[in-house]
Amino acid sequence: MRQYREHKFRSGRITINFAEFTGQGDPVLLIHGITSRWQRFEQLIELLPADRRIYAIDLRGHGGSSRADTYDLRGYASDTVEFINGVIKGPARIVGHSLGAMTALVVAGSDPGTARSLLLEDPPLYAYRHPDRADRFKAVYDLVASKPSPEALIRRVTEMNEGASRDRIEGIVASLSRLDPAVLRFSVDRTSIWGDWIEEKMRAIRCRSVLLHADPAVGGAATRDEAKHAAGLIRGCRLVHWPQSPHSMLPFKPDAFLDLVEEAA
Repeated sequence: MRQYREHKFRSGRITINFAEFTGQGDPVLLIHGITSRWQRFEQLIELLPADRRIYAIDLRGHGGSSRADTYDLRGYASDTVEFINGVIKGPARIVGHSLGAMTALVVAGSDPGTARSLLLEDPPLYAYRHPDRADRFKAVYDLVASKPSPEALIRRVTEMNEGASRDRIEGIVASLSRLDPAVLRFSVDRTSIWGDWIEEKMRAIRCRSVLLHADPAVGGAATRDEAKHAAGLIRGCRLVHWPQSPHSMLPFKPDAFLDLVEEAA
């Protein structure tokens, strides 16, 4: 793993934990998905050129960042805009996964000066139109909220992710052990869900964008039609569909993912 330093940044009442990899060129900002943390992008960090300047954040309620009273998309985006303006101090090439991709979308649509480019990895674009999708978070919420022992957490995560590698299980356990359960509670009861206003943010994006769409048959977060519609709202957006790819697309085709990161520059 490249050498890095973890720091804290104060965003209003929230303290954001982030890793900084010093280097040259346009800064790259990595934003993880729900229940995860910045280490989700370790594989990509290793693939990027060794001299690349990289920042990877923990969203509020995740990893080493502080907890909050509310967890919604506007809050995640507001924290991120403040981070870009306060730490990076200039537009970044933003790579976001899932919730992180939605956060990146709102950031770029709210403050065009924050984003030089976007790579959106399987964002759940129209999750608010599918109430049933909240059910997938219920079991994880119940697990985290029960405050299990380390042994019990490992056992349940292993049961819930049959066939996953040991490294994958360890990564999930590490992330869940540092997660505020309220992050998932707000998702389960749909308090945190966005609405049609998200399309206003899509239309306002002016930077180069790539929307990477996973296969809904194996866990992708949006239908093919939803992805096409969203890409059509974002000016000049390139839509890339990977058949048979699960929601977590980086591990599925890491080299091709790296090509897209560089293409979006």
